[in-house]
Amino acid sequence: MIDSEPLSELPRQPFAEPVRLADVPRLEVEAFRQKVIDRVRAGCRISALFGDGQATGQTVRLYAVLADDAASAIDFVATDVGDRYRSLTPDCPQAHWFEREIAEQWGVVPTGHPWLKPIRFHRSYRPGKDAWNRPPDDPLLPGVTNYFHLDGDEVHEVAVGPVHAGVIEPGSFRFQCRGEHVFSLEISLGYQHRGIERALLAGPHKRTIHQMETVAGDTSIGHATAYCRVLECLSGCQPSLRAQALRGIALELERLANHTGDLGALAGDVAYLPTMAFLRPAARRLLEFHRVALRQPLRPHDGAPRRCHLGHRRPSRRADRSACRAGIDRRGRRGAHLMGRTVGAIAVRRNRPRLARGL
Repeated sequence: MIDSEPLSELPRQPFAEPVRLADVPRLEVEAFRQKVIDRVRAGCRISALFGDGQATGQTVRLYAVLADDAASAIDFVATDVGDRYRSLTPDCPQAHWFEREIAEQWGVVPTGHPWLKPIRFHRSYRPGKDAWNRPPDDPLLPGVTNYFHLDGDEVHEVAVGPVHAGVIEPGSFRFQCRGEHVFSLEISLGYQHRGIERALLAGPHKRTIHQMETVAGDTSIGHATAYCRVLECLSGCQPSLRAQALRGIALELERLANHTGDLGALAGDVAYLPTMAFLRPAARRLLEFHRVALRQPLRPHDGAPRRCHLGHRRPSRRADRSACRAGIDRRGRRGAHLMGRTVGAIAVRRNRPRLARGL
């Protein structure tokens, strides 16, 4: 039931705490829109804005999750919309891509959106509903859409991608330039949409954890850990201290490798080769340390054996446990040597890496 009285304050929940859908307040569309805008102006950010067209039949229920990072809390609110509603983007640019995704998934048009285009180029989840009135028999080609164009003397366009020389996800980047001045950059993704969200329905199943690890090749630990935390919160399960410690170590190693690799890539983009030549091998050594110390590949294509998922799977037999401990000790010492060559001295004692002072 829609709340008849406008809410002075939205319900607030601490991070990592489950919320029942029945407890999410539902407002009229305009009240929902104004609440989201007001909370963003007050310092919150839109953590999620998505639709659900299966719970209400003819309408689509929109949910907004607003994160207050300073207070480590989230606000949440919902509304029901028909085939159209007034767009949030003109007053809240954070909603830009969220509303494009809702339009593509559920065929709901955010009226007044300044640049409404598809993102992943797939059919609507609601048969017969298309935000752009595209014929159902026409094929959808990724990247075939309208793009920002700049006219004038000495104006030229520099197109990069979607196929890149590096091992990165495909994406198209269009620069509108006049001489040496860049006036606009438009990014188009969605060339490799795999439908992982739809594949997760009716789960969890045997493939779920592997699907989460391969959402993005450079964030395998991050996505897998986030998914495990969701299941743990919903089920009231508390992971062991060992599992939490392994997760923290793995997340930090993944973060170090990604930041080091990105800094090297930025140096290469501006032709600063000495920094690139130092940081690229450093990132590789961080990945190798992750593999040999935790026996868990940071990226799916590393090829290392997958014997545990961040402490959740443990050997059941005493002999297997002894072999596991010996393997971690041996590999941990080798990994610490590699790590020390990259960022400083690390001591590995009793399977617990410890950063040296000043690191």
